[in-house]
Amino acid sequence: VLRWFGWLGDQGVALFILLSGFGLTWGLLQRDAPARLPYGKFLRTRLVRIFPAYWLAHLPFFATFLVTGFGLSVFAWQSWASLLGLRVTPSSLYYFSPAWWYVGLALQLYLLFPPLWRVLRARGPGALVLLGVALPLLVRGAALLSTDAWLDLWSRGGIAVSRLPEFVAGMLLAHAW
Repeated sequence: VLRWFGWLGDQGVALFILLSGFGLTWGLLQRDAPARLPYGKFLRTRLVRIFPAYWLAHLPFFATFLVTGFGLSVFAWQSWASLLGLRVTPSSLYYFSPAWWYVGLALQLYLLFPPLWRVLRARGPGALVLLGVALPLLVRGAALLSTDAWLDLWSRGGIAVSRLPEFVAGMLLAHAW
């Protein structure tokens, strides 16, 4: 019976995405942040929190490749794309460490957050539902129905628009709370 819980991983990702949208929005609402966030400062803050530990996780695997030939190849473009959090193609999404795909998604969501925040503050939750939930669900549905090679990339969230509804739902919950 407990093995069934192992298949709930995607729901865990959805919950984490929802909580991320909630946490970012709640923190800004508590500070009564303006509708227009300083985009560069917002992104720098997020990148400084994510990249050092993410790069540190890559280093031992680059080292083992140089010593043993197994690990993150210094000759593979996917290794260097992974260092930048770019896991947005079928060959890079699960490259070397399948769990690292989520970092690429988080970075994309951080890129989208300031404009989404602006819509929420300037136009209200209704506009955010249309832009961040309804439209992405249509795009995701069209992509899932029209592709085979990129199916996992769209269904898991390698491309942020496919997981934007959960993120925006978190923003909307924070706003409603």
